Amino acid sequence: MLKPRSKKPYLYVFLAISVTLAIFVAFNFMSKDSSKGLLLSSGDLITKYQNLTSREKILMLLSGQDISLDAPGSDEQMGTAVADSPGHPDEIAASDNVQPATIDPDPSTGSPDPEPDPVPAPNPPPAPGTDPGPQSGDMLWSEEFDNGFNTAEWTKEYSTYGDGNNELQCYTQNQVNVSGGKLILEAKEQSTTCPGGDTRNVTSGMVRSKNVEFSPGMRIEWSAKLTPNDPNNQGGLWPAFWASGWAGGGWPNGGEWDGFEVMTAVDPKRTVYSIHYSNSMGAHAKTSTPKFSAVNFSNNWHTFRFDYGADGVLVWSRDGFMTKTVTNADTLQGWPAPFNQDMKEFKINLALGGNPGPLDTRSLPATLEIGWVRIYKL
Repeated sequence: MLKPRSKKPYLYVFLAISVTLAIFVAFNFMSKDSSKGLLLSSGDLITKYQNLTSREKILMLLSGQDISLDAPGSDEQMGTAVADSPGHPDEIAASDNVQPATIDPDPSTGSPDPEPDPVPAPNPPPAPGTDPGPQSGDMLWSEEFDNGFNTAEWTKEYSTYGDGNNELQCYTQNQVNVSGGKLILEAKEQSTTCPGGDTRNVTSGMVRSKNVEFSPGMRIEWSAKLTPNDPNNQGGLWPAFWASGWAGGGWPNGGEWDGFEVMTAVDPKRTVYSIHYSNSMGAHAKTSTPKFSAVNFSNNWHTFRFDYGADGVLVWSRDGFMTKTVTNADTLQGWPAPFNQDMKEFKINLALGGNPGPLDTRSLPATLEIGWVRIYKL
């Protein structure tokens, strides 16, 4: 008697096909449920597959038909749905506020142009009621000599100041005047009895400033004109704008700054810019720079500038051109001292004769005129 054929092999085949098809569908066919707008998980796909009848599963597999679990949807619809779905790995939600990437310009076309760097915001204005203090370039003080001689800020010299240089003049107050918006110092031949009973044959003018301090971090400017009686025979005139002794300890320990000097007995075309000090051995030392012009200094008005750098950098200029710079010197106090302290007094004078050379009296009368003096914040 023949035994009935077992049905288990067919069952095994059916199960194997079912599992294989479920895995294939889960990993290769993703579909969006058109009615709910949700992406189907692999579990949903398996559920849909299992709901098919056995005959439908076998027919679909044997026919090689594309298994689309959402019959109403097309391939294009599915692709669009995936691309637009929030959370897709190739998309960034707008709520993340991520800025679009910047496109570098194509060097072959030169476009698009890169965006310019943002302009930094200006410094905020000072709070109401606060004083920001002087700013660079601000004028801090000036003397224009347009209201007569200002005794609150200047004094007229009456002495034989300069004897240490063997100078010849007696400075008197009568030789100092303000006229036409200019300070005028006049030198001339005149027998004069000086303080102490000394008699001199020539007299001249000199002034000292007062109540004005010139500090590191400032610059000073002035205009000057020397006028000799005979430009071709003007030896022995010695005009200068200078300061000394502000740091105490006597000269030269206290320092000397020469904004400009002209010693016509040496050369009427030469202007000199200097500092004097005591060196590390306690001896007098100086650094001095002469500058020569094509014509006599007395031919024209000149403008001068000196920058008193807070960092120990000293810069002289004449008529817009730099003439000297000092950044270091072997001072007794150690640089930049004493050239890092306030200068408390300026001196403007027209000396005669002395160590530079003899006085040619054909140069007299002579005048040194100062058009203005101005101090600015560096």
